Amino acid sequence: MELDFVTQFLSPIIVLACLCIGYALKHGVKNETVDSFIPTILGLVGIAANLWYTGNFTLDTVVAGAVSGLAAVGLREGFAQILKLPGLQQEPTPELEWGPAAESEGPTVEETEEYHGKHFSE
Repeated sequence: MELDFVTQFLSPIIVLACLCIGYALKHGVKNETVDSFIPTILGLVGIAANLWYTGNFTLDTVVAGAVSGLAAVGLREGFAQILKLPGLQQEPTPELEWGPAAESEGPTVEETEEYHGKHFSE
């Protein structure tokens, strides 16, 4: 599989600029709302930077900017996963509780059978 088309749409200077902007957003603004919009912001910044860098407005320029901006997000995520950077660790999903604590919440088996028996017999 050839990946020549990817190099056509990647601008290393835009990737580096978006990587720096993304780092500043991630560590400068401590807000979960901003964190969720970082890929969108970097995609738009990549488009704007590539339009300014190349000086022409074509579909290829817009796509190359967006790809470069989003590549910065992927690059940061990849390095963070490899290096296990702090601040990226996701909270583990809570396991289902089994046993007396879980059984005390909600109806018992007898109550459920009684409820369904009344409804199905009518």
